[in-house]
Amino acid sequence: MVLHFRNVNKVDSIADKKIESEPISGKQSIMSYLMSPFDPILHLAAAHRLWQRTLGERWSTTAPDFESVLMGAFEPGDHLVALVDGQVVGLAATQTRSVAGEPDPRGEVMAVLVDPDDRRKGIGRSLLACGLDRLGARGCQNAQIGGGDHSYFWPGVPTSITGAWRFFSSCGWVEEERSFDLLGDLGGYHTPISVTDRVSETQATVAVATAADHAGLRELLEEHFPAWLESYVERMATPSARDIVVARSPTGEVIGMSCAEMPPECCHWKGLKADTGSVGTLGVRLDWREKGVGLAIAAKVSETLQARGVKRCFVGWRWLADWYGALGYSVWEEYVMSRKEIDPLA
Repeated sequence: MVLHFRNVNKVDSIADKKIESEPISGKQSIMSYLMSPFDPILHLAAAHRLWQRTLGERWSTTAPDFESVLMGAFEPGDHLVALVDGQVVGLAATQTRSVAGEPDPRGEVMAVLVDPDDRRKGIGRSLLACGLDRLGARGCQNAQIGGGDHSYFWPGVPTSITGAWRFFSSCGWVEEERSFDLLGDLGGYHTPISVTDRVSETQATVAVATAADHAGLRELLEEHFPAWLESYVERMATPSARDIVVARSPTGEVIGMSCAEMPPECCHWKGLKADTGSVGTLGVRLDWREKGVGLAIAAKVSETLQARGVKRCFVGWRWLADWYGALGYSVWEEYVMSRKEIDPLA
């Protein structure tokens, strides 16, 4: 079955089948293209070339890193491609993920790309609409632009990509908030005295974790940060356990944690891989928040990276730009965050 559209801005139905648009009679501006489920064997290399051509140097990524993100949580039918004369000119990447305690899976629009030579022809809108329908078919009640767990390109819509948010806004998405990626120069980094003085007043201590901290760290994660438990347990079982930083209460309880992520694992952007580390997921027990503990953990991670010879520190997907600014970090990218209800399909 092939579905034909006389109006590429309206998607009537979807299935795991090819979707073809036809030019409206006398309207040469509406081109003929084919929408097809993404096939890694047929389309992966072409999708990476499209990414590189569309997004330029700032968002350049290697083919293996692109594959790692795009295929990290891939299930057949997740992504769609638009083809013109057999060539990939558009991509809509989506994914679902289950979260403990939530009855429905979360839907995520990882990216919508259209070749610069084929924009303003309805391809992007059709790809997005079909992608959302596919998420609905998997039981999602709503979808987020960007986001994800271990497999995502961006947390939201990058404001540095000209026209990106304007496209989603024109498709009915509404801005909810902003998030940020930050970057810090570790060459001359020094933790401000005010940071160490504030946490000292609480008698909490912050240090690189030892094996004796692992049981307490696991208890903290299980009770307060279950979504991060698996990644930290994996880290504790490897040599990178030495990169975990913990905060301890005066009685020795583990009350907060983060980790120093070493190059090149910190992110998938070419320009930030060689000499850039990262502050990993950072959490503080609720009753110890707003006491300077979290900032002291981030500072200790920065010191740990610096001691290992890392030149820069990347902090991805954060809301507290000014908070990290106290350590000398500045905004590297700003994202528009948006979520939209969708209709689940039987």
